[in-house]
Amino acid sequence: MPTEKLLLTLAEIAQRHHDILQRLSALDFEDPVTKAAIDEAGTILSRADSMAAYDRADALLADAEASDMLASGKRRLSNEAQEAARRKRRSAAATRTERGEWSLTRLDYLQAAQHFKAAAEIVAVDEIELRVGYLNRCAAALDQYGDEKGDTRSWHRRLVSIERVFASCRGPNSSPTWARTQNDLGNALAKLGGRESGTARLEEAVAAYREALKERT
Repeated sequence: MPTEKLLLTLAEIAQRHHDILQRLSALDFEDPVTKAAIDEAGTILSRADSMAAYDRADALLADAEASDMLASGKRRLSNEAQEAARRKRRSAAATRTERGEWSLTRLDYLQAAQHFKAAAEIVAVDEIELRVGYLNRCAAALDQYGDEKGDTRSWHRRLVSIERVFASCRGPNSSPTWARTQNDLGNALAKLGGRESGTARLEEAVAAYREALKERT
């Protein structure tokens, strides 16, 4: 890492650490087993002084996620039970997202992207805003990795991630989300176009921005 970026990066890591602890303390879990695992993870992280502490906290978050997913799979009958299962899946996705945030504090952008992608796959397919939000976090992590490493392959993966967002933007009242995704696609194409020879990617970026403007009038 360039020396001039070191202080800013350390400040970002500290802020992420603080934000994660705040979110973990605010999450409301129905299952006492899940809540106990999250509480223990928060306690460990609040006084973490080694990478081993981070690893232990991540394992607890993984256990909490697995507990919620197991509970969601057992509830498939009544509407009430189905809604309870959806809540469990949302809870599991939120926990997986925090694992992604912890990966960001360790500057492991590729691992973070995998966690965010997994969170998007956990929630129900009709929960468009949640799915898109998680996939956008995945794309952002890949983008940050590409910026720091100068790796154009990560930007290609970001395009794939945004394509998954497109696939999620189907359903009633999804037009604003679709427009945001078009704008994100334009940003990704523009950045990739700046690294490649020729203007093909830049022209695709212009087309994406114009599509976004059809909704964002």
